[in-house]
Amino acid sequence: MEQAITVTDNEIVILAQFFIHKDYSITRKDLLLDIISKYYRGQKIRVKLLDGENHRFSGFEEALRYVCGALLIPYSHVTLETHCPDDGIFNTEVLRLGIFISVGRYLPADFDRNIDNAKFIGTTLGRYNVSRLRLAYELDTAFPNDSFITFQSKPHFINDQYRHFSDVYQAELEWFNQKTFDQDLISNHYMGMIDWQTACSHYGNIWNKYQIEVISETDCMDNFWFTEKTANCLATGKPFVLVSGQGSLKRLKMMGFQTFDEILDESYDTAPDPYARIKRLTQSLQVLYTSPSKADLISQLYQKAHQNIELYQQYCKRQ
Repeated sequence: MEQAITVTDNEIVILAQFFIHKDYSITRKDLLLDIISKYYRGQKIRVKLLDGENHRFSGFEEALRYVCGALLIPYSHVTLETHCPDDGIFNTEVLRLGIFISVGRYLPADFDRNIDNAKFIGTTLGRYNVSRLRLAYELDTAFPNDSFITFQSKPHFINDQYRHFSDVYQAELEWFNQKTFDQDLISNHYMGMIDWQTACSHYGNIWNKYQIEVISETDCMDNFWFTEKTANCLATGKPFVLVSGQGSLKRLKMMGFQTFDEILDESYDTAPDPYARIKRLTQSLQVLYTSPSKADLISQLYQKAHQNIELYQQYCKRQ
């Protein structure tokens, strides 16, 4: 059985997945303090954030800082293995986006790329989070008859999550309980999770269902944890807008990929919080949707998105 913390004479290794959760909460801080208090004898401490765990917004970094202060552990003794390239108070070893390379092994080699009957926008939402519910609501409200939206989370789970917030989410919940979502894969998980390999292997089934993909990344607070959701679009030349952390599009450009600021207003990327980014992203799509040059502009989006296929292949070779 995998252990959350492994102790040796030279090192204490912490697997962050047992402390940091997808809703940015942190648990077991008391266990973390108790174990390190018992076993720390000057060893190096290594924290593995292998699944993009958000060590800042979750409060994990603050908890770790508290442990170091309480036990007089030098910050220099702590190393974080993370996908985040930003500097912090601890040592960092930056992990590569290995999933970008892995995606190519699961994507279908050939699929129907004819978008003559495609909806304007599409998004495939698996595991629930509040930003994904917000995104689905805003997109369906803006493009009620021209959107392809899947949402895997079970209605009873969503309603249970909002039972103490129903007054402030009245409009969204009324919409959700009346909405019939489009169908793709079926998840049996209460939160709607689907493993990424399965999602990639079936991506060809939905590629031609919509013209522009609205990517809802796993973490909408950080701009470095890109998963198969983004890689799918890059690898297949699909135009996209992106709901991730502030500055995500900027970071993709730094990685060498094309975005669509010549055609779409991508200033939503600078909005400081997910709610504002989603609202501004939707407004950007509405401008395109109502443009008299809409068909030509979408054609330009595809021409630019096609460049990402080769850029993605080059990125994978650099690793």
